[in-house]
Amino acid sequence: MTFAFDNTIFDPNRNLEIRDREIASLNASGKPVASDRESRVEKLAGGFNNIDSTTVDAAGNVYFVDARWGRIYRWSPENENLQLIREFPFEPVGLAFDKSGNLLVVTRNREVIAFRPNNPEAEVSVLQPVSSLLRPGLTAILPVSRWRDAHDFIEANTDAPALHYLSPDGTTFIPAPKEFKSSSLARSFWSTIDLTRAYAFAAAVTNRPFYVADEFGQKTWSFGVNADGSLSNPKLFAEQGEAGIAVDANGTVYVAAGNIFVYDPSGKQTDTIKVPERPTSLVFGGNNRQTLFIAARSSLYRLRSR
Repeated sequence: MTFAFDNTIFDPNRNLEIRDREIASLNASGKPVASDRESRVEKLAGGFNNIDSTTVDAAGNVYFVDARWGRIYRWSPENENLQLIREFPFEPVGLAFDKSGNLLVVTRNREVIAFRPNNPEAEVSVLQPVSSLLRPGLTAILPVSRWRDAHDFIEANTDAPALHYLSPDGTTFIPAPKEFKSSSLARSFWSTIDLTRAYAFAAAVTNRPFYVADEFGQKTWSFGVNADGSLSNPKLFAEQGEAGIAVDANGTVYVAAGNIFVYDPSGKQTDTIKVPERPTSLVFGGNNRQTLFIAARSSLYRLRSR
């Protein structure tokens, strides 16, 4: 599953958390410091094990998974309530929607399934991969983070995918490497196969940059999007990067890496949003898509637009 990491250093005397995963030097002076727990975000729900993979439907409802318990939840901004949508015997680890409202679910069992989330008894379809897609205009769903032990982050993003999982309505597809289907369950559990390892997925559009966090290298890269779901033209975008990434309507990029770092489209940092827990996944939801929803380990938070 995604890396369950909280703090590098915790000082219980001052309730101080240091979340930077790489430290060159540290001076413990003993002087009072401002608490990192001051935050602009609002807690909506808690008590989860390790939530991530936020996504949003056409109505602005926010979905996320708690993979340890095989559960998919929905938060309704309109009704201000949380609902358990489905509980599976296998682990759902990634979520995305097609254009007709089918929820696509990547599972730990190396499958991609689809169902209608508004019907709890809806039949689940297991999608079968195809080797190529010739229809133009399809939307690719790609990981927004990758952990690559082999230090092949660029290659993993730019390689042409061997498999394509087409959504039931034929509008959306999830690309996958051949190892996603061919590896054993044990190998898939310990591997760096990105579909089962990513903190979240997002739609990749050919005329807009797509941002991916290098979790191992702790940086964020921007790419161009190819029609087959592969990426091209890698450029280092920010010196922070770890987990989820979200982009608002103005092209502002929000990067989850201990807290949330905010960048303008040129890569200049403009803000830092402190979160009471380490953020894992980000998505804009609500009826106007201007509220940032934050999955952060055991809790769901939001940040309303100013």
